[in-house]
Amino acid sequence: NIPNSQRGISDEGVYRFVGYRLVNGENPFDMDYWVPPAGKYIYGLSAKFLNNPYFASLTFYIGLIFITFLLSTLLLKKKAELTITTLLFATNPLIINQITQTMLDLPQALFLTTHIFFLFKFSQQKKLKNLYLSAIFLGLALGTKIGYFVPAIAIIDTLYLIKSKTKIKTLL
Repeated sequence: NIPNSQRGISDEGVYRFVGYRLVNGENPFDMDYWVPPAGKYIYGLSAKFLNNPYFASLTFYIGLIFITFLLSTLLLKKKAELTITTLLFATNPLIINQITQTMLDLPQALFLTTHIFFLFKFSQQKKLKNLYLSAIFLGLALGTKIGYFVPAIAIIDTLYLIKSKTKIKTLL
């Protein structure tokens, strides 16, 4: 916000700072407006009410492991495969490294994985609630980071739903 400032700040620091300012009433169009506010806002809530934004990162990490486990239960049949898949994901250094940062990758990964989980669950159960939840989590992912990929996901989701014999009326 200060042109030609000599002080620099990393993306991680910006997301923490902006999130805290957003929670305290700052206008999202005045600060870091090129990145959607959902993830930053969650970090800000954690900083304001828990005095530590890293609790949000830890919560995202645990949630991501849990939703990966649930998604694996839909896709895998054997308990050993399910356990190994979840364990490999949970111990991935790229994922673990994100706990110590307030970057937007963990929340976006959680929201996208949850989107996929509810989409697959809808194709199995045909309950509209699951389709709505899938759309909500895709929206949260889009509200977390810039969503250049969303048109591709929308096309793939639509093709998947057509292949799983979803009625056009439901699809619309």
